[in-house]
Amino acid sequence: MDALKKDRVAIWTSALGPSTVSLDKALEDAASSDQQIALVFGNESRGTSKLMQKRADLIFQIPMVGFVESFNLSVAGKEQKDMHN
Repeated sequence: MDALKKDRVAIWTSALGPSTVSLDKALEDAASSDQQIALVFGNESRGTSKLMQKRADLIFQIPMVGFVESFNLSVAGKEQKDMHN
Protein backbone atom coordinates (compact mmCIF):
# COMPACT_ATOMS: atom_id res chain seq x y z
CA MET A 1 0.00 0.00 0.00
CA ASP A 2 2.84 2.39 0.80
CA ALA A 3 4.42 1.73 -2.60
CA LEU A 4 1.15 2.48 -4.37
CA LYS A 5 0.71 5.70 -2.40
CA LYS A 6 4.31 6.68 -3.19
CA ASP A 7 3.60 6.15 -6.90
CA ARG A 8 0.43 8.27 -6.55
CA VAL A 9 -1.91 5.40 -7.31
CA ALA A 10 -5.38 5.96 -5.85
CA ILE A 11 -6.45 3.11 -3.59
CA TRP A 12 -10.13 2.26 -3.62
CA THR A 13 -11.50 -0.47 -1.38
CA SER A 14 -14.83 -2.24 -1.19
CA ALA A 15 -17.10 -2.12 1.85
CA LEU A 16 -20.73 -1.88 2.79
CA GLY A 17 -22.11 1.11 4.59
CA PRO A 18 -23.73 4.51 4.30
CA SER A 19 -20.52 6.35 3.34
CA THR A 20 -19.71 4.20 0.30
CA VAL A 21 -19.82 5.33 -3.31
CA SER A 22 -21.13 3.24 -6.19
CA LEU A 23 -18.14 1.81 -8.05
CA ASP A 24 -19.84 2.55 -11.37
CA LYS A 25 -20.26 6.22 -10.44
CA ALA A 26 -16.69 6.53 -9.11
CA LEU A 27 -15.22 4.98 -12.26
CA GLU A 28 -17.39 7.21 -14.44
CA ASP A 29 -16.15 10.28 -12.55
CA ALA A 30 -12.53 9.12 -12.83
CA ALA A 31 -12.73 8.26 -16.54
CA SER A 32 -11.59 11.69 -17.68
CA SER A 33 -8.53 11.51 -15.44
CA ASP A 34 -5.17 9.83 -16.02
CA GLN A 35 -5.22 8.69 -12.37
CA GLN A 36 -4.20 5.08 -11.86
CA ILE A 37 -6.47 3.19 -9.49
CA ALA A 38 -5.90 0.05 -7.44
CA LEU A 39 -9.14 -1.75 -6.54
CA VAL A 40 -9.03 -3.71 -3.27
CA PHE A 41 -11.72 -6.31 -2.59
CA GLY A 42 -12.27 -8.03 0.74
CA ASN A 43 -13.54 -11.51 1.36
CA GLU A 44 -17.24 -12.29 1.57
CA SER A 45 -17.49 -12.79 5.31
CA ARG A 46 -15.21 -10.05 6.68
CA GLY A 47 -14.77 -7.62 3.81
CA THR A 48 -11.72 -5.35 3.92
CA SER A 49 -9.99 -4.42 7.16
CA LYS A 50 -10.77 -1.22 9.05
CA LEU A 51 -7.13 -0.17 8.45
CA MET A 52 -7.55 -0.63 4.70
CA GLN A 53 -10.76 1.39 4.77
CA LYS A 54 -9.08 4.12 6.82
CA ARG A 55 -6.10 4.40 4.45
CA ALA A 56 -8.07 4.09 1.20
CA ASP A 57 -8.73 7.13 -0.94
CA LEU A 58 -12.28 5.96 -1.66
CA ILE A 59 -14.62 3.31 -0.26
CA PHE A 60 -16.95 1.79 -2.85
CA GLN A 61 -19.64 -0.79 -3.17
CA ILE A 62 -20.63 -2.73 -6.25
CA PRO A 63 -24.23 -2.04 -7.23
CA MET A 64 -26.35 -5.19 -7.12
CA VAL A 65 -29.83 -5.38 -8.59
CA GLY A 66 -32.59 -7.65 -7.39
CA PHE A 67 -32.40 -10.12 -4.53
CA VAL A 68 -28.66 -10.52 -4.23
CA GLU A 69 -26.76 -10.85 -0.96
CA SER A 70 -23.27 -11.11 -2.39
CA PHE A 71 -21.19 -11.28 -5.54
CA ASN A 72 -18.57 -13.83 -6.31
CA LEU A 73 -15.34 -11.79 -6.39
CA SER A 74 -14.22 -13.17 -9.74
CA VAL A 75 -17.60 -12.31 -11.30
CA ALA A 76 -17.56 -8.82 -9.82
CA GLY A 77 -13.99 -8.16 -11.00
CA LYS A 78 -14.68 -9.39 -14.51
CA GLU A 79 -17.86 -7.32 -14.70
CA GLN A 80 -15.98 -4.15 -13.79
CA LYS A 81 -13.14 -4.97 -16.21
CA ASP A 82 -15.60 -5.58 -19.06
CA MET A 83 -17.48 -2.36 -18.33
CA HIS A 84 -14.37 -0.19 -18.41
CA ASN A 85 -12.19 -1.62 -21.17
